[in-house]
Amino acid sequence: MKTATNAISKATKIALSFFFMLAFMATSKAQINVSGGTGLASSYTSFTKSTGLFAALNAATQSGAITVSIASDVTDEDGATSLNAGAWASITVTPSGARTISGSVAGHLLNFNGADNVTINGLTLSGANSLTIANNSTNALSSAIRFINDATYNTITNCTIKAAGGNTTSTGAIFFSTATTTGNDNNTISNNNITASTIGSLSNGIYSLGTSLTKSNDNNTVSGNNIYDYFMVDSNCAGIFVGINNSSWTISNNRIYQTAERKYNAATVLIAFYGINVHTNALQDGFTISGNTIGGDNSAGTGQLRISTSGAASGSQRVCGIQLSAGTNAASTITNNTIANIYNASFANSLQPFSTVCGIAAIAGSINVTYNTIGATSGASGSLYAYVRTNSLSAGVMGIYTAGAAPAVQTVSNNTIGNLVAKDSLITYSSSVYGMYINGASSSITINNNIVGNSTANNMVAGSASTTASSVVMGIQVNTSPIVVNCYSNTVQNLAAYGSTGTTTCVRGIGTGSSVSSAYIYNNTINNLTSNGILPNITSGSAAAAGIVIGASSSASSYSAIYGNTITNVSSTNATANTSSVIVAGIVHASAASNIAIYKNTINSLSNAGTGTTALQPPIIAGVVLMNSTTTDSIYNNMISLGTGLTTNTVITGIWAQHSGSGIAADYILHNTVNIAGTQTSGIWSSFCFHRGDFNAAITTSKTNIVVIKNNIFTNSRTGGTGTSSQGHYAIANNFGSTVASATTLAGWSSNYNILNSAST
Repeated sequence: MKTATNAISKATKIALSFFFMLAFMATSKAQINVSGGTGLASSYTSFTKSTGLFAALNAATQSGAITVSIASDVTDEDGATSLNAGAWASITVTPSGARTISGSVAGHLLNFNGADNVTINGLTLSGANSLTIANNSTNALSSAIRFINDATYNTITNCTIKAAGGNTTSTGAIFFSTATTTGNDNNTISNNNITASTIGSLSNGIYSLGTSLTKSNDNNTVSGNNIYDYFMVDSNCAGIFVGINNSSWTISNNRIYQTAERKYNAATVLIAFYGINVHTNALQDGFTISGNTIGGDNSAGTGQLRISTSGAASGSQRVCGIQLSAGTNAASTITNNTIANIYNASFANSLQPFSTVCGIAAIAGSINVTYNTIGATSGASGSLYAYVRTNSLSAGVMGIYTAGAAPAVQTVSNNTIGNLVAKDSLITYSSSVYGMYINGASSSITINNNIVGNSTANNMVAGSASTTASSVVMGIQVNTSPIVVNCYSNTVQNLAAYGSTGTTTCVRGIGTGSSVSSAYIYNNTINNLTSNGILPNITSGSAAAAGIVIGASSSASSYSAIYGNTITNVSSTNATANTSSVIVAGIVHASAASNIAIYKNTINSLSNAGTGTTALQPPIIAGVVLMNSTTTDSIYNNMISLGTGLTTNTVITGIWAQHSGSGIAADYILHNTVNIAGTQTSGIWSSFCFHRGDFNAAITTSKTNIVVIKNNIFTNSRTGGTGTSSQGHYAIANNFGSTVASATTLAGWSSNYNILNSAST
């Protein structure tokens, strides 16, 4: 009896086990559960196979709301069937637990072919991103999700999206493709993790390339995503790439980074690594790029995003946080982004068009660049850092680069830029740092309320203390020819240019190029600029160290103004004896033709450690320098105080009418207060409150430009020096030191109603 009972029990167990196995097999095949719709089964084992859900949705006219739950992983998708346009009100796809949709498809895993109103939401009740959509193929044209043929109002959210499509001109993990009628519009990609299924094989996280101006991909939103570990060893790549025939995208609050150092192969071409690259045509615009964090090795933006080159290279590799090229009909905006913790140690053979590392490049269109943080608000270690690994070429860092042709109107305001560093590997080659580099010929550019350089000493740096080659550091440089430049209420501070034997090493707070039509530079604060180079003379306006340099413009009818600025602590620290003048200046007017007014500026605490060894080629400190000979210059109501605490053998002049020739210039020097102080312990050089002339060893023509000097208070209390009988400290002087008789003429000279005090007779 016992034996029979046991036999029955064993048989029952076998039967039950077989039953449960069949039930499990049936359940495991039913991975995709569906409710709603017309003619649909309750479950499917695939989305894209010929017997899958997409085929069923395409086969019958749908209506109403359709819900889809992914009950278990779907890991063998073949991508054969697209989801076509349908009449459903909505399709919502969610996971039940942590689920995966994957396959290895030499194309597009999930293809939305005109499909509208589909939402894939990977968020479960636990609040985690629990759905992974992965195409594991490394085919160059592969993507995880594609929108094509007017797919609109779709949402991909709270998922992990992976792909390895490696062709920068053709695809991304998420791919917006061509259209038939209107474009792939009004889609949303939000709160996803977008990354490579194979590291080193994904060129773009999100990629869009439209069909035409009338069939463009418009009004799409990319928001709140983590986009990381995309990279190609031999071609361009971007976290988000939006190409031609796209407009009015919103790209916001994404976090773009690399979890490990990425290395380019040795290359002979220009390669660029972008966080966000929007490069559409001139007739499309209206982009908003806001709140994104680019850099670092994690979603918080900390650590470092590191790019380098494997072995020797002869090409050029660059890193750019955000690049935007758009049109001028509707303004585009780049605002409230943070670009920091980027280190580029790859190869670079040129600093054009924008540099080895660039925070924001607004290269075309009407664009407002506002409230961004580039680099770091404290520290000096290099939050944006360019380090050239080769031994022959340049490294450069730019915070913001803009370029655009008329009728573009651009605004760069309320940005904070700091802790930018550029160096070369052998300290014998050039490097540069620009807080802002404004290029192109837009109708106008407004630059206001920016902070360039944080509060830490020497945090905007090119080269190092041991660098011998030339380096250039400029806070704000307007390089070419915007028609009107308004630059006001900016703070530029703590800049340092190193290159102890470099004859082009210079530091500059704010400057304009020679072809700017009209420049208005006012109410700026410039403080703590340092250079240790030996840039000679001031022929082009490029003093070794200068607060403001203006070269505006070739149009004789133009007008510029520099007023209300405060310039302090500008210095040259190179004490090497030189045969040419090394010059430190507060303001330099180097215009070819533009008439200018310089007024209500405060200039003090300029210093120069240089020593001169050639007659009439002294080291010079000058508050205001007037260079060109064909302009009308009005210099009034400035307050200039120089020399206090300086003991070096240096020429000091409050206002210097240096004019490079004997043209028809007219200088009106009115109502200024100039104070020259201190004690010179040795040397032959003199000091002046005002000087007309050129400290040059070969003066052969008289300086006869018109000068009207009225109602000024000139006090020169400086003493000391062991020079010749002509050496001294003066309130005003004309061609001081010249041995050419005609050079001492007072032609064009008018001096009245001044208060003149000096230590010399």
